[in-house]
Amino acid sequence: MKLAARALLLALASIVALASATVRAGESAENFFPRSGLTLVRVSPNGRWIAAVAHRGEKWLVVVQQVGKGRIASVLEADWVRQLVWEAPDTLMAEAGTKSGNRQYVVARLRDAGATIGIDRKSIHAPGWLVDSLPLVADQLLWEFEYNGWTSLHRISVRELLDFNALHRTSPKSVEIAEKLAIVNGSTVTARWVIDREGKPRAALRRDKSGFGLMMPAHGTGPLETVYRWSDSEPGREIMPVGLSRDGTRLIVSAYNERDTRGLWEFDPKKGGVGEEVFVDPDFDVEAIVEDPLTGDLVAAVYYRSGELRYHYFPEYRDRFLSKLPDVWRSKPVQILSGTADRQVFAFLDSSDENPGDFYIRDRAGQVHLVGRRGENVGRERLVPVESFRVKSRDGTEVEGFLTLPRGRSGPVPLVVMPHGGPQDVADDREYDGFLQYLAHWGFAVVQINYRGSSGYGLEFSELGKKEWARGIEDDIDAAVEYVMALPSVDEDRVCIEGGSYGGFSALASVIRHRDRYRCAISLNGVTDIPFLGISSDYSDSKSAMKSFERVIGDLETERDKLIEASPAYHVEDLNVPILIVYGTDDRRVDSDHAHRMLLMLELHGKPHQFLEIEGAEHSPNRDEWIIYARAVRRFLSEHLLEDDEYVPDPRSEYDR
Repeated sequence: MKLAARALLLALASIVALASATVRAGESAENFFPRSGLTLVRVSPNGRWIAAVAHRGEKWLVVVQQVGKGRIASVLEADWVRQLVWEAPDTLMAEAGTKSGNRQYVVARLRDAGATIGIDRKSIHAPGWLVDSLPLVADQLLWEFEYNGWTSLHRISVRELLDFNALHRTSPKSVEIAEKLAIVNGSTVTARWVIDREGKPRAALRRDKSGFGLMMPAHGTGPLETVYRWSDSEPGREIMPVGLSRDGTRLIVSAYNERDTRGLWEFDPKKGGVGEEVFVDPDFDVEAIVEDPLTGDLVAAVYYRSGELRYHYFPEYRDRFLSKLPDVWRSKPVQILSGTADRQVFAFLDSSDENPGDFYIRDRAGQVHLVGRRGENVGRERLVPVESFRVKSRDGTEVEGFLTLPRGRSGPVPLVVMPHGGPQDVADDREYDGFLQYLAHWGFAVVQINYRGSSGYGLEFSELGKKEWARGIEDDIDAAVEYVMALPSVDEDRVCIEGGSYGGFSALASVIRHRDRYRCAISLNGVTDIPFLGISSDYSDSKSAMKSFERVIGDLETERDKLIEASPAYHVEDLNVPILIVYGTDDRRVDSDHAHRMLLMLELHGKPHQFLEIEGAEHSPNRDEWIIYARAVRRFLSEHLLEDDEYVPDPRSEYDR
């Protein structure tokens, strides 16, 4: 097979490109955060069409191209697009909506209209959501209706859904009709369905007030019934249905099954538990699965090794897809996205720490063509690799870290310590990170640490992170920082710490813990008062969330003194370095009063500090907010780590106008 030198769908990429990827010396922050380009590619079952979700500025598009004819057309434009599937060989479905909350499913029937692509477009506004488009089942799909907390799964046609739209708007009897026609009814929302190739529900995961229930026919046939239950308070017992075996006879689940790492297993309904092993990595958890959007089959198990995304393809799919690619991709962790019914044409994604992502199509002739890129505005030429390392913490616990060094710098460089948020069941990795690359581009080394409690390293490691705020977690961060500070490429006398959410808490806790190690600290939406977190955030929205808070962080009654002792707002007198506090006004997880309390105490104690309020920002910044934050962080870091150098602002861009 030969790699085509030309690009098949450069026109499809160019329709969304807004800025050149040419990199100048001293890049602006906006050129590290993807603004335009593709985010998903789908090949039609007959290989006649290629559809893509594209990002252009503030808008999202769905675009299509007719293979072999070069014609492209826009199917829709919206504030967001969440789903893109083929309902039939020539019929596309997409879920799209607006920032105000309006949501719809757009159905687009495509046809050859001579010099153009004909698109017959209609919108579905029925209550509920698409479960499975059943592209191999003629004129049928699975839709889950939702009405006042009552759900019902239907096998229905697009025409019937459109008719139901009209009926629902004029008569409450439409709900009664939905219940009578339902395959499965329930009083709780289904978190996950497993559907076979014929469109029959074979298993479901549902949640109620007492926990989760796995549902399937108890004896292989018959109605779905609960065969296994667990709750959030039982770590290691969770069982998540993910798909069916190749022959469609056995349910595959994600579970620990008395192992330390989560893997894929067959489920035995007769004994109400896990059976034969499908795939288990002894060191790392299976984080997700790749599913064939055409058949629903399991294609691969997804996990991280040394921070790098890995795909364990099952033999039949490894033979059908990967064996047809040129050697240059066979050793890479590429993700198969979709393919034709005969598997001769398929789309895949190639991404890494130095590449936000490139989308390719393998055609019937065996040639591979570039379709488009994530982040057309991101200049790949200046991106740098991220290296992994391992180090032992104070109590012997081994933790993994990632180090990014700037390119072309002479002598030791300043270091930014960047603990991730969470802290529980979240992790950093070596996939592309625009904020990290921006800091490295401007001369800073960055170290990230997957401290105890981080996801992906097994159940025991996850459990170690519970109730360890400002304790064992900080010990892990210390071990990684001390390892990196000893490297000849890093200047141990020029170190600052930055983080968001728990990472912001950690930044403040670290400069209290080590008064002479850091020159400055930056907290983005960081927790400053742990007891206040328990009564002011979305943790307080439900009893189950508060129980989770007590298990993971601490009991507000019996452990209150320990939580106060760990909280930075109560130890401001021990701070002796400049602090930058950044917060969003609409944060529901960490209320802005955390920032206000910290700022008040800093002011009362006469401690050097700055603050930045981002109006309307929630807990997780959007792209524009990230750019504002990144620039503020670089300026602050430059003041305290590059004080002998003249500060060079980002080149002017639309954000300066």
